[in-house]
Amino acid sequence: MMKVADLQQIIRSLTQPVKVAGASERVCTELERAAQCLEPFRENTLPEFNDFLARAEECVRTGKWPKPGRRRSATPETPALTVEQAAQRVMGLIERGNEPGQEAMVDSELQGVASLPKTDLLKVAQEVGVNVASRASKQEIMGAIRQRIRGGQPMSQPTPQGEPVTHP
Repeated sequence: MMKVADLQQIIRSLTQPVKVAGASERVCTELERAAQCLEPFRENTLPEFNDFLARAEECVRTGKWPKPGRRRSATPETPALTVEQAAQRVMGLIERGNEPGQEAMVDSELQGVASLPKTDLLKVAQEVGVNVASRASKQEIMGAIRQRIRGGQPMSQPTPQGEPVTHP
């Protein structure tokens, strides 16, 4: 299971490529600061840290820290990600390509996407150039998105009318 320490390492590993890409020293300093701010949580797993962030967000929103044992509602007032945000997240993963050893990071970033309702997930797939039949399950949609991130070969899947659709 991925820990916050792994996330710190990923953030720190971004500093050099960001600097080479032309980012200011301030941006690089902020990346390091973000990694340092995670230090108290380094031994937590990402799900534990995500739960903490949800409680912290509730505290900021309501002005009260949630009572112990009380979890944030399973149906939040607003979705964790919008279709546009999810599509941007997936496009970012596609643009980065399939780097060896990054599977855990990709899975972590896709957790929020996978939690979207099926109708929104279909919209995300369409936004990132993955065509899937509307009757596909959420697992099938996520599988097609993962294949697109990995740079997999275009696939053909039948449309509801029975005509094959090729993924771009």
